[in-house]
Amino acid sequence: MLRTTIPGSARMPAAENLPNGNDCLFCPKPEKITDWWYESSLCRVIDKPSGEPMVILNRHTTTPTDAEMLRMEEVVESLFGSHELAVHMGHVTDHWHAHIRNYEKSPDEAL
Repeated sequence: MLRTTIPGSARMPAAENLPNGNDCLFCPKPEKITDWWYESSLCRVIDKPSGEPMVILNRHTTTPTDAEMLRMEEVVESLFGSHELAVHMGHVTDHWHAHIRNYEKSPDEAL
């Protein structure tokens, strides 16, 4: 039996129900069903369906390089000011991403 969602606030589709037929929720690229604040060849900053922002490394790995991490921190800081990155590899265990928490400004203020 196919699941339609994964339990939890994210309500992400189960891997077997992904429209791209891929086992990864972030590859090659998720549908734009929420606000996207930034996109480059390195990463994306998007809102989860629950509204919480997150940064996603485009490269399929669980370990970003130091240079990738530094650049993602710069991007998130430019959008949100001071912040914390909370790495929770719960629903997506094979693709690095972090939830952006305790930030000082909305990315709308940066536009």
